[in-house]
Amino acid sequence: MTNVEQAVEARISKDEQDFEILVDCEKALQYRSGMLANLTDVVIAEEVYSDAKKGLKHTHESLQKAFNTTDFAKIADEIIKHGHINLTTEYRKKLKDQKTKRVIDLIASRACDPKTGNPHPPKRIENAMEQAKVSIDIFKNEEEQAKDVVEKIRSVIPISMKEFIYALTIPAKYAGKAYHAFRNVGTISKQEWQHNGSLYLELTIPGGLKDELISRANELTHGDVEIRQVK
Repeated sequence: MTNVEQAVEARISKDEQDFEILVDCEKALQYRSGMLANLTDVVIAEEVYSDAKKGLKHTHESLQKAFNTTDFAKIADEIIKHGHINLTTEYRKKLKDQKTKRVIDLIASRACDPKTGNPHPPKRIENAMEQAKVSIDIFKNEEEQAKDVVEKIRSVIPISMKEFIYALTIPAKYAGKAYHAFRNVGTISKQEWQHNGSLYLELTIPGGLKDELISRANELTHGDVEIRQVK
């Protein structure tokens, strides 16, 4: 069992009644996501409460009626996986900081300055979010939030989630290795093997990956590559 000082309520409602258990909030979220399997690492005490703050416990009869069992492990599993888990202020801040960083990194990898086609560094995006007073929701999908953030910070910096198509001509001796590497950067929309054994690729990538594409292409071919923007 975990430390009582880290306890928060995990709660589910059934038939207009609340069923609460005391858990470690971080470990409870890990258990819910499948990262943690041992229930005893999550719960504080094997009790089901109607009001944990007041210490009011449910009877065996009310548990049987609501869950069709009085087995604590089965009840706790349902509450943690399908109920509401309170978060401590400290852990909520930790989650928000982590999600904010992931959203910023996502934007940096996909967005660019539409005037120049150059990507924006993460710090510039972060500063723009602060100026536009953009706040990240710890429970919302990162992809959706990235699009919302781009819309909100357009008043601060020129930014677009536009995609670009680049054409690459790769010498035969690097073609096999390069093909597999570029599949992880973007979407290959066209490929043609040339008479001299070289490989012609057209690759669709998010605007923010332009520099990574050029850097990876030069690294794989030791600079022996032709790259041009098609669209």
